[in-house]
Amino acid sequence: MQIIDDILTLEEADHIERTIINDRFPWFIQAGDGTVTPDIAEIYENDNNVKDHFQFVHDSIVWNNTLQTFYKSKYSKLCQKTLDRFMQRTGYANWESYDILRSKINLTPQYKNAKYGHSVPHTDDKEPHMVIIYYVNDSDGDTCIFDNEGKVQHRISPKKGRFLVFDGNRKHAGSHPYHANYRVVINSNIRFK
Repeated sequence: MQIIDDILTLEEADHIERTIINDRFPWFIQAGDGTVTPDIAEIYENDNNVKDHFQFVHDSIVWNNTLQTFYKSKYSKLCQKTLDRFMQRTGYANWESYDILRSKINLTPQYKNAKYGHSVPHTDDKEPHMVIIYYVNDSDGDTCIFDNEGKVQHRISPKKGRFLVFDGNRKHAGSHPYHANYRVVINSNIRFK
């Protein structure tokens, strides 16, 4: 797991925030009552630490059945460019050395019942991949990374311009903000070629 701050310039981070957080951005309510599918949520229904609630989602890039990246929205380029800048400036890889399996933008609204809790622990995909989360705005609502026994091992606080990178086989969960009105992230799953 790696936390990397200030890879983007303030102007770049402001541009991403203005592009996503405005009254014209197309948000969609995620299916079900929470942040994961009902079958996964059911596993954690008796866990007092799980404080799941709905979120708004914008699917930007998906990996389709023809084993190609499919650009699903006009905001796909914003997600692609954010990932490319991260890869180039950190030395992880250049744009030709990875595939984007999925990139989506999540807006998690304030939820006063969620204080000190987290959403349902999950992995984004069964296939090997890396998760790269970009925090669009300053907020509360930590991202939790779990150990193999299901205990919170790391809590990462949202900070505008921050990237969080970790192995996609690790269970993780976002948290709804308690103080801020919303928490916005670009959540990308990639696979190196």
